[in-house]
This record gives sequence, C-alpha cells and structure tokens, in this order.
Amino acid sequence: MLAFTPFQDQKRGRMEKSFTAIGSSVLLGGVAGGVFGLYDGVRQTARADLTGRLRRVQVMNYTIKSGGSVSNALGSIAVIYSSIYCLVREQNALVMFVSRRILYIEEFS
Repeated sequence: MLAFTPFQDQKRGRMEKSFTAIGSSVLLGGVAGGVFGLYDGVRQTARADLTGRLRRVQVMNYTIKSGGSVSNALGSIAVIYSSIYCLVREQNALVMFVSRRILYIEEFS
C-alpha cells in the first residue's frame, strides 16, 4: 500500500512533476488530431462522393486514426523532453555537488 505517514516528506520528484505535462500533451494531441482527422475525413469522403453509412464510417476512421497518431506522437515527445530535462537537472546537481566537495577539500587540506 502506497500511503504517506504523517511524518514522511511528501515532496514529488522532478519526473513525477512532469506527469501532468505528459498527460496534457497526450490529451491535447488527441483533440488536435481528432479535429484534423474530422476535417480531413469530411474532405476526403466528399471528394470520393461517398454517402450515408459508408461516409460516416470513413469519417470516424479518419478521426480516430489521426487522433491516435498525433496523441501518441505528442506524448512521446513530451516523455523524451521531460526525461532529458530531468537528466540535465540531475547532472547539474551532481556537477555542483562534486565541485563543492573539491573546493571544500582544497580549502581545508
């Protein structure tokens, strides 16, 4: 069971803080891709002179396919960006720690 006790520190890490941005990117990509897929589906089915049930199914296929593709793409980009950001921040913290230790050792040797 993952629960915090009253005496535990409840701070989240850098990667945990980026989950909101990643989820937002996935949802925004789904909406943007769905809108584009709807537009493209209506345009393509009108060009092909489809009518009725076949046209409706084709428009839904365009919408769902485009929404999923853009959603996955934006989500992947957000995960990569967040991972690189966290690694760079950790690397900077490590460099600062090591440089402070070296200065401390040289100062008091």
